Order: sequence, then C-alpha cells, then structure tokens
Amino acid sequence: MRAPPFSPRVSGITETSESRALEVAGTALAVACLLGAAVMVGVRGAFEPWRYLVLFGFSVYFAGKGWTLRHAARRGVPSTPGRVAGYLLLWPGMDATTFLDVRSRAAAPRRGAGAAAAGKTILGAAVLFGLARLVPADAVVARSGVGLLGFAWFVVFGAFHLLALAWQRAGARAEPLFDAPILARSLGELWGDRWNCGYRDLARLCIVRPLRRRIGTRAAAAAAFAVSGVLHDLLISHAANAGYGLCTLYFALQSAAVLLERRPSRLRTILVALPTAFLLFHPAFLERVFLPWMAAWGAFA
Repeated sequence: MRAPPFSPRVSGITETSESRALEVAGTALAVACLLGAAVMVGVRGAFEPWRYLVLFGFSVYFAGKGWTLRHAARRGVPSTPGRVAGYLLLWPGMDATTFLDVRSRAAAPRRGAGAAAAGKTILGAAVLFGLARLVPADAVVARSGVGLLGFAWFVVFGAFHLLALAWQRAGARAEPLFDAPILARSLGELWGDRWNCGYRDLARLCIVRPLRRRIGTRAAAAAAFAVSGVLHDLLISHAANAGYGLCTLYFALQSAAVLLERRPSRLRTILVALPTAFLLFHPAFLERVFLPWMAAWGAFA
C-alpha cells in the first residue's frame, strides 16, 4: 500500500555549532510572520480583498521559510550565504535541508526541459494577458476559468519550473513543485508527489513528524489535509468574506479519498480532485478577490 502523501522521509544530517545564528534567525522570522498573519486576519477589512490575500499568503509563506530554515540549521546543514538568501527569496519550495546542502549537487536538467518550461510560461502569459481579455466581463465563471488556467500555466507550471531548472543548473537540488499533476495515477501520488510539494514538505516537518508517533501516520496525514483546509479558508474565504468552510470541506474530501484509496486510477483521481475544486475556488472568491487581483495585474485591461 502506498504511504500517505505527507509521510516523512528520513535524513541523517548532523547538527553543527556554526548553524546557531541561522537557527535564531529562522525562528525569529517564523514567529514574526505568524504574528503578522494573525494580525492580518483580524484587520482584513482594512484592505482590498486581493491585497489581504497577498499579504496573508506571504506572511504564512515566510513563516514556513523561517521554520524550515530553523530546522536545517539545527541539523547543521552546510551551506553558503548566497544559497540561504536564494532559498528565502528566490525559491518557493520548503525543503530547506535538501536545497541548502552544498555537499550534494543536482543532476543536470533533462534535455528540452528549459524549452518546455519556457513554453508553459509563454502560453500562460498569452492566456492570462491575451485570451482572458476576450471573455465578457459579466461572464464571471468563464472569465475566472480562463484566468485561473492562465495563472496556473504562467506562474505555477511555468515560472516555478524555470526557477527549479535555474537552481538545478546552479547545483541546488530543487525539484519542480508542481510536477505534471494530470499524470497522477492515484490521489496519493497527486497530493504526495505532484501537487504543491512545498506544502507537502512543510506539512511533513511541522505536522506529520510531531504527530505520527501519537496518532499514526495516516491520522497525521489527515491532520495535514485539515490544516491545509483551514489555511485556505483563511486565505480564500476570509479574503472574500464568504464561503467559510468550503475550502476545509474540499481538503476533508481529498483526505478521505486518499485514505480510502486502494487501487490506482487516473480517471478517479481527476474526478475526485478537479470537479470538487469549485469548493476551493467558490463564486464569492472568484468575483470579489480573484478577478480584481488579476485586473490589478493588467490581465483584463
């Protein structure tokens, strides 16, 4: 049976005395950003919905960066100031231990990977900044669908992939965070290996490892899904001031489906993950947050 998607992997890096400053800095960053995120939740109404989404999202993101940096420092991972700065500012992943370690170098990207990543980025830009403008403004669902598709290809599948390839050429072990999710043969593979591997790595560190000895790996993985749902509600539903609980329901359904899954099925994976995404990107979010955000980017100008 396949391990749950957030099952931790074992690493044997030992702690070194030189990492103390990074440990303190990582802890301070994590605490400060978590406090900032909490403040953002309380003063949401002071910001435009899409600005709240960006500010809260980055607060949680950099809290994760700080905590993973702290973990790598405690393990004594040998690195350089440039690699640390790159991890914090130029790489969206959350596996600090692997990324920062200068003792091992990434394999060279496969031939054609750069062209494929650039193609996805260009295609996404064309959809987001070109095709989306042709959709009538009153067609909220259609316009949002085109916008989401363009944003995904431009940023998630394109720009992030280009970043991964650039870091691989520089020697860092930076694997794509979104690895052809349509090819997933099971929900476990989708959520564990192909979709948002940054959150997967963070969840393994902060949720699964602390909980698995008390409640078991499967229950700890369910807790990781639950936390993801709550975070998405705070990010998406709270920004829209509507649809509370829908994001949590989406990830509860995914969690149940993963834990009940027995046989791989690409069709079942698509049918469980994709059609239910309307719970995640619900109408209030699309109309009040996503479309104004993309308009601020110039997507619908």
